[in-house]
Amino acid sequence: MLFGAFENTMDEKGRMILPTKFRGDFQGKCMLTHGLDGCIYAYTLEGWERFVGAMDELPEDDKKVRRLLRYYYGGAEECDIDRQGRMTVPAAIRERVGLGKEIVTVGVSKRVEIWDRAAFRKENLDGDQLAEFSNYVSTIKSGVRSAGPVG
Repeated sequence: MLFGAFENTMDEKGRMILPTKFRGDFQGKCMLTHGLDGCIYAYTLEGWERFVGAMDELPEDDKKVRRLLRYYYGGAEECDIDRQGRMTVPAAIRERVGLGKEIVTVGVSKRVEIWDRAAFRKENLDGDQLAEFSNYVSTIKSGVRSAGPVG
């Protein structure tokens, strides 16, 4: 399980260092793709296979599903990670999410999210939002979803 948040930097060529805590899970390679909310998703190869398997279960005759598949697969790139944890995030992916020099890498269970630091701070929950979102997730888990999404 991947967890924790780490501030880091990325150079102008898109090179960054994956935090030590995450390196063992990735075993020298990862799959990068556009994430939701303005970040990049980094999956282990095994995690990517699970993700693809879940996506393959969706009905491809649904236009929204096809658009989502193009979003994830069209932006996907395999990335090498050297022994020191250095990796290069391709320019197309960096530009799509507006990734700058100051970044945050966040372990989110089965993937790592790579964020522009300012965007992460804006997106991160404050105390009031945390309580509201926790209540919302509780309703989803119990199967009683309130009218409309939160946020």
